[in-house]
Amino acid sequence: MNMSTVDTDPVLHPDEQINDDADSSIETDTASSTTSISSSILNYRHENGRTYHRYKDGKYHLPNDQVENERLDLQHNLFLLTFEDKLGLAPPNDPGAKVGRVLDVGTGIGIWAIDYADEHPETEVIGVDLSPIQPAL
Repeated sequence: MNMSTVDTDPVLHPDEQINDDADSSIETDTASSTTSISSSILNYRHENGRTYHRYKDGKYHLPNDQVENERLDLQHNLFLLTFEDKLGLAPPNDPGAKVGRVLDVGTGIGIWAIDYADEHPETEVIGVDLSPIQPAL
């Protein structure tokens, strides 16, 4: 029997851990904390009258301007109309569901996270996105 060798990729090693986490909200009271952002995150790329974030420039194709915010708001409202005012179909979205934490990845304008927090005031809701376009509360 002929045993062929398998080409393997080089072993990947994790990046060196950096302990300079000045903007982190880890281990803080999120109900009363605020986080500052560096001004570089607001340095958007402008193309054809639209603005786009610069993180991994060009990898995410949707803009982050007011027109996009309005589209996201409309999309959220269409979703609510389609699903009879439910924020989702998974059990954590059921009325009266007791959920400790919710992470909204790609929160956009934050409307889903805000609505969820309103419906479930006992829940810690965290929204993250590539662009800081969420409304101030």
